[in-house]
Amino acid sequence: MKKIGTIILIALLTWATAPAQSCLPEGVTFHTQGQVDSFSIHYPGCQVIAGNVEITMQVGNLNGLQVLQTIGGDLTIISGPLLTSLQGLDNLISIGGNWTIGNDNLVFPANPGLTDLEGLDQLATIGGALTIQNNQALTSLNGLDNLTAVGGELLLVYNQGLQNINALAKLDSIGGRLAIV
Repeated sequence: MKKIGTIILIALLTWATAPAQSCLPEGVTFHTQGQVDSFSIHYPGCQVIAGNVEITMQVGNLNGLQVLQTIGGDLTIISGPLLTSLQGLDNLISIGGNWTIGNDNLVFPANPGLTDLEGLDQLATIGGALTIQNNQALTSLNGLDNLTAVGGELLLVYNQGLQNINALAKLDSIGGRLAIV
């Protein structure tokens, strides 16, 4: 009986400390809510997307991406009016490339339903640039409270409702320029 207990303990420890499973080295684009919702069904066990991730237009929530811990490439969020929260990215710890949330189209602002970045509370590092651009309803960067490093530049551009950047208090390093426009 003692052997069975030991074997179970070793199995549990091995499972709990196993590295996150990687998938999608070519990246993925989520155009619809159905694609987000079925992510865990199509890619069971995937916690690390090795390539780029793009989230566009008809996505209203990101709950189907709850399992993600790392994005190896870029993360781009240029959604329509349906996205009101980044909840669902709660377990995301790092982005290996650039993270862009928004667009440079001043006629059609990006992500008009986002007022903050809550849901990214675990995000600690971004390997490339961080660009937050043209999110006119964004009033704070709350949600980036644990961000410590941005490997490239940090650009806050045309976020007309942005009132404070206090959530960046733990940011220790920026690898490029800092621009607030």
